[in-house]
Amino acid sequence: MKWSFASGLAFVLLATTSVRAADTYESLRKEWISTANEITDALKTIKDESTAKEGRPKLKKLKAKLDDINARQAKLGKVDIAEITAVEKKYMKDFEAALQRWFKEETRVQKVKGGPEALKELK
Repeated sequence: MKWSFASGLAFVLLATTSVRAADTYESLRKEWISTANEITDALKTIKDESTAKEGRPKLKKLKAKLDDINARQAKLGKVDIAEITAVEKKYMKDFEAALQRWFKEETRVQKVKGGPEALKELK
């Protein structure tokens, strides 16, 4: 009896730790920006053919994360225009900065041996 209680408790604890709060337009925008920054950080590690090859799995994982965020945003359905406007105003500078950093690194990585192949993970 003790064993089944302990295993049941462990299951409940594991199940509740993986529960995500309900997505909102704002939470997804923040998560997207954070992921874009992670991608930029991963791109910064690419210096040569060897590091380009090493970076591919991380880039692939981050692309899957972006795809997940985009899919969850699509599931939100119709979002109030006032909410969108407020969120975009609040996060516009962070969003633009993340995109500029990402594109700058992507341009640099294009010129690195093995870089174009690594960048394919983001397509």
